[in-house]
Amino acid sequence: MKPSEALNPVQDEKTLAERPRHRPLLRRVALLEIVLFLGGALVVDQLFFDGSRFLSVEPHPFWILVVLLSVQYGSRMGLVAALACTVTLLYGNVPERSFAQDIHDWLLSIMELPFLWLVSAVVIGEVSSRHITARHQMNNALLAASERESALIDSLHQLNTIKERMEMRVAGQWRTVSKTLNAARAIEEMEPKQVLSQSLELVEHMLGPEHFSIFLLKNNTLHHTFNWGWTPQAEYSQFFKPETPLFSAVIGERRIVCVSNPADEGILDRQGVLAGPLVVPETDVLLGMLKVEKMTFDQLSLSTVKNFEFLCEWIGSLYSKALDYQQYGYPDQKNTASPFHNGLYFPVYNKFLIDLANQAGFSLVLLKVRVHDYPMLPNALKSRFKIVLDQSLKKVLRADDLMLFTDLGLGKFTVLLPNISDQYRKMIKPRLQAMVNEQLGPLPAAIDYELEIYPLTSSMSALHAQSSS
Repeated sequence: MKPSEALNPVQDEKTLAERPRHRPLLRRVALLEIVLFLGGALVVDQLFFDGSRFLSVEPHPFWILVVLLSVQYGSRMGLVAALACTVTLLYGNVPERSFAQDIHDWLLSIMELPFLWLVSAVVIGEVSSRHITARHQMNNALLAASERESALIDSLHQLNTIKERMEMRVAGQWRTVSKTLNAARAIEEMEPKQVLSQSLELVEHMLGPEHFSIFLLKNNTLHHTFNWGWTPQAEYSQFFKPETPLFSAVIGERRIVCVSNPADEGILDRQGVLAGPLVVPETDVLLGMLKVEKMTFDQLSLSTVKNFEFLCEWIGSLYSKALDYQQYGYPDQKNTASPFHNGLYFPVYNKFLIDLANQAGFSLVLLKVRVHDYPMLPNALKSRFKIVLDQSLKKVLRADDLMLFTDLGLGKFTVLLPNISDQYRKMIKPRLQAMVNEQLGPLPAAIDYELEIYPLTSSMSALHAQSSS
């Protein structure tokens, strides 16, 4: 029984009305009891009495059958028992009329017992039928209540299971965000090959596959560059030429290939379960391919494919930025002592977190800090303001809040704050401004800055509220 049916009183009434009463079986049992009783009574009459079928016995033994069947089965079977007793009593056994007996007296003496049996069967049977009906209704109501209780318990167990899965999923997503941002921070100023090598950790944090690899596009051929979890027994190709179906799909068509799609299963040809192009979103330049060779069945889902697409774009952007960094250099941005992320990668982080927030259903808040006439300030004041801003944010925000600091340069700073409620967001700006002014001491007069905070995405609950209104 489904939970929705168990909670529907109209459906319950229909179900009760449609439930069989097992009347054919009861009729057979009652008829069998009548035959056995009357047959046994006739045998006893022949063996121990005068064979007159108990005409001289008071009260007549057939009363037992009439009363019992009327009580047990109701008036219908009581009447059947009364008629059967009447036929058994009078068939071939009608008493003769005496000379002094009036015809009416004779008929009355014959029909007295059958008449009393019929009246008793109706009266006793109808009273009993009411009790039987009430008993059936109570049994059916009890059965329906038991079924509703079982359905509610099953639904509760299902809800608890779903709740636990959702809690584990949300916790896993937060761990993924935290580990991903920490890993991304570590590769901001690495060499291009180090970026690709460290990107393997990003893939492991977000998708958790057992085997995966990165291929770079060189001379119109995909060459294996880095891998994770490959064993000597693994028979994975080291390169893919333009004539291979996987090269045509990933590089030629620039699309994600997934083994769950029947058309893509032949393209992958046991070389993996997911494959996608490494593309620089800003320039649409193809750099290579990210391929997942092995992962558990429960890990492959729509969200996994979406995250895989994020990773392809993110790794492509990071690798492209690293190439630019290697070629041109950014000495004004390279400061390993700074608590802020490199502003060169802010568009990558910003897009990734917005997409992840929309997918997972948590809010994302952006805090902007802008210092006016920043290039004109002394270097000491610049460094002091950065340190004060970092310390103030850590004091104002909660200990478990995730923060992504970014120095965009020229006195512009951003902080991405995931999972911040609207009420909490409104409290951050005045508290942060007061804390910064307190930490700067007499310096606020020399540093003109402004704070701005606003949401980039809404939480899932807020989205539901907006849709319902």
